[in-house]
Amino acid sequence: MSNDSERFNQQLINIFSRVSGGSCSTVSALAGGIIGQELIKSVSFKFTQLNQLLYLDHSEVLLISLPNEEDCKHHGCRYDAQIAIFGRQFQERLGKMNYFLVGAGALGCEAIKNYALMGVACDTNGLITLTDMDNIELSNISRQFLFRPWYIQKHKSKTASVASQTINPSFKVNSLMHKIGIETEYIFNDSFWNSLDGVQTALDNVPARIYVDEKYITGCIEWYRRLFEDNFVNRIKQLLHNYPSDATITGDVSFWSRKNKFPKITPFNKDDIQHLQFVGHAAAIRAKNYAINVPVELN
Repeated sequence: MSNDSERFNQQLINIFSRVSGGSCSTVSALAGGIIGQELIKSVSFKFTQLNQLLYLDHSEVLLISLPNEEDCKHHGCRYDAQIAIFGRQFQERLGKMNYFLVGAGALGCEAIKNYALMGVACDTNGLITLTDMDNIELSNISRQFLFRPWYIQKHKSKTASVASQTINPSFKVNSLMHKIGIETEYIFNDSFWNSLDGVQTALDNVPARIYVDEKYITGCIEWYRRLFEDNFVNRIKQLLHNYPSDATITGDVSFWSRKNKFPKITPFNKDDIQHLQFVGHAAAIRAKNYAINVPVELN
């Protein structure tokens, strides 16, 4: 076995050992849904049951640098199983998140339930803002599991919020009954959007989904503005810290000779057209990857 294979296997064993010591509510919900579906098939004799290996791999959600043992130890709280995978610091960040959930239907109920179980916005500074202008209908009960027959004609957002706080009393949620669109920009203004850590759309309304997506062209610009800072400032500073101008290699030869050119830290300059083009064009590419309409000036 090669050294590369040995390193790969060691990393694989490390990851598997880490996740086997904990559990995540979202993965449990997925597995439970599949098991429930197969049980119904079995007792109803309808549809074909799974007759093959089902492999689920969510290792991409783990941090590149796994948390240490101290960070993952139990603290006697309801999130210990999740902390065992992601670490205490990650759990604390979840608790402080400020998220906007648009829609409290089938997808919205699943999302807000998962937020409550995972401890998202369960810290003093965290908050989930949920909006849905609809009331609960009889047809919703079979697939929107936070609702019950006695909730019919009550507001979806308020009912889903109360149900999620029953799951986790520490859950911070602000329920609204506003439509998302141009007519409510006096409520969902720039200050509101800029205060968010993220947005999840749980909508079957295409115009509303497009509206929310278009709001996040700003997020694409911010993402590549940070990338500019990372590539042309932060990484170069780190490189120069490791290899200053007088650094030498074997034979007392300057490190910055031959093919190694001494780099220059380049802070972002809003008056430099090349800097603006880098951020603008890169943001347009990212937006198109997510089917977000791109303003003409970025194309």
